[in-house]
Amino acid sequence: MNARHVVAGLSHLVAMRAKEVDRLKVDVAARDAEGARYRHHISQMTLLMQSVDTGTQVHPEHAMNGARYRSAIANLIHLHQHQLAKHEALLAGLRADLCRARLRYEQIDRVRSKKLGALELEKRARDRKLEDQQASQAWLRRRLSQQRSISTHSDQARTPCSAVLETQW
Repeated sequence: MNARHVVAGLSHLVAMRAKEVDRLKVDVAARDAEGARYRHHISQMTLLMQSVDTGTQVHPEHAMNGARYRSAIANLIHLHQHQLAKHEALLAGLRADLCRARLRYEQIDRVRSKKLGALELEKRARDRKLEDQQASQAWLRRRLSQQRSISTHSDQARTPCSAVLETQW
């Protein structure tokens, strides 16, 4: 398999893992807000329960009504606390999922980065090799052209001189 295809596949996988991490972050944030609402409601209901007066100076009917109200609020608080505990357990699971997703994302991104680095090194080596080959070819052409010009000059220089010398002897 071509290294570029591997890097492209890993990049796609990294993008998918990043989306998963983002989705889990949003889900955890929403669940955190829901937990905050549960805690706020519990504190508000606790204040309501404490505000009901069931002292000795109230009418007995009013005291009974207040006691029933406090009992209902206490049951509701208990129910909310139970739901909050389940919610916190679910949130802990989501946070663990987010941690695992981040870890997978980072691992795949590290592998992708290493592959990209290796691909870049390979490309630089190919480029250097090509530059070396081109430089060698240019040097060889220059050398050959210099040899041709020397041999051409020596042939041209010899021919007229040889002709003159031959005619004089």
